Order: sequence, then C-alpha cells, then structure tokens
Amino acid sequence: MGEMSEIINSLRPAAKLSKLQKRILEEALRAFWWHAPIHRAWAGTLEPGSFDSAPILINFYSLTKAEIRRPSRWRKEVRKPGGKLPRARVAICRAIRSLIGRGLLEQTHHRGLWRLTVLGKKVAPGLCPDITRPAMRELVPKIKEAYVTRKNMRRLEPGTDLKSFIRNCFRPGVKTPLDSPIAKDLAFLRQCDQMGPARRQ
Repeated sequence: MGEMSEIINSLRPAAKLSKLQKRILEEALRAFWWHAPIHRAWAGTLEPGSFDSAPILINFYSLTKAEIRRPSRWRKEVRKPGGKLPRARVAICRAIRSLIGRGLLEQTHHRGLWRLTVLGKKVAPGLCPDITRPAMRELVPKIKEAYVTRKNMRRLEPGTDLKSFIRNCFRPGVKTPLDSPIAKDLAFLRQCDQMGPARRQ
C-alpha cells in the first residue's frame, strides 16, 4: 500500500512536467532499458543505466555533434553568453535539478551523468509510452560481442561461459524492472552457447 501511494504521489507533480523534462525522462528510461545491459557487458567505468545531455542537445535542441564536442577554441561563437549551446545547457541543468528534486533522477559518481532512481524506474514507463522495453533477443548480439572481445583480451574471469555472462548482464544481483524472466529464456540462452563469434559491424 505504501509503495502504491508513493507512485500515486509522484504522478501528481509529474503531470506538470515540461516537454524538456519529459524528453530527459525518455533518455533516462532508454538508458535504463536499452543501455544498462550493454554497460554491464563491457564492465567499463560508465555506470549501468546512466546517460548524459548529448542526445538531448542533439535531438531536442537540434545542435550538431560537432557543436557539442569540438574543443572550445573551435566553437567560441557557440559558447558566447546567450548562444544556443549555453542556453540549452542551462535549461537542461535546471530541468534535471527539478527531476532530482521530484525524486525521479539522481546523479551518478561521474560528473555530467545521471540515471533513474528506484522511484523513477517505476514512474517513467507510464510517462514515456513511446519508449518500448527491449526483448532479450534484441540486446544479446551486442552483449555477445562484448563477451567475445573481453574473452579474447583475457578480461573475463576464467571459466565464464556465455550463458552465465548474458544472464548476469540482465540480472546484476538486484532485481529491477529490466530483468527478464530467465526461466522463459533458458532455451534461448542454451542456443547462445553454440553461437559463432560475433560479427563486427
């Protein structure tokens, strides 16, 4: 009952979210559903399910990758006070600060990266109906590529098999809405052990 009232209370302020805030939540949900298993597969420094502002700057504000990522000396005009990039960054920071205040987002240990909170993972799917949850089959090819690469580079624990590796990418020890019912996928996971090396794209 307490959990349900928490969700209901969070939906009230969520109804007043701006277009920018909803776009940020969409990116956060996409990172949680689509990117987190891939992050775990590569076991890099990027925290699973985290996202930055670059996709929002590109898709919401129509800025180019060059404008966002070039060294500052190459984009002085863009960085001038009142320029499009500074204004966009300020707006995004304010929107994220508001979402953090609502308990939907949290900052990771890395500067400029955020992720959904436990409450955000419950609420975001209802606020972002256009973001669909992936099936395990859609993510396995990229996870398998990470497995093959890390195995060839000897960056896996000895004896780690592909089936267990894939399972752990979806079940990192804490059950989340992202977790697929493993029992339904056992037959598919058995087939993964017999798959050939991943094809490079």
